[in-house]
Amino acid sequence: MVFVEVAGPVEEQDDLAVGPGVELRWLHRGDTEPGTALVAAVREVPLPAGSGHVFVHGEAHAVRELRRHLRAERGLDPAWTSVSGYWRRGDTEDRWQATKREWNAALEAEDTGRAR
Repeated sequence: MVFVEVAGPVEEQDDLAVGPGVELRWLHRGDTEPGTALVAAVREVPLPAGSGHVFVHGEAHAVRELRRHLRAERGLDPAWTSVSGYWRRGDTEDRWQATKREWNAALEAEDTGRAR
């Protein structure tokens, strides 16, 4: 399943292709903060049985919340979860890239603290 959050229907991309058997869900956030609809959808979706890979890339604050949810609350193995903030609300690209290493280190420290 692929979730894509956009402001509304006008931002949906008709030519976005997904593989056979993959469900694409457009999430409309309206006036809420970016990531709000995405986080809610991921929290509500049942995960299929068995093992699989989770790929979450997007706005850093939403990604951080989803990382906590998927790893701490749902118990997914970090080796099977690719979770990365691609941009951060309120930052320029240059400022985000300059601080991203520290951001990632803080996330890793959170994971280490939970593992104890």
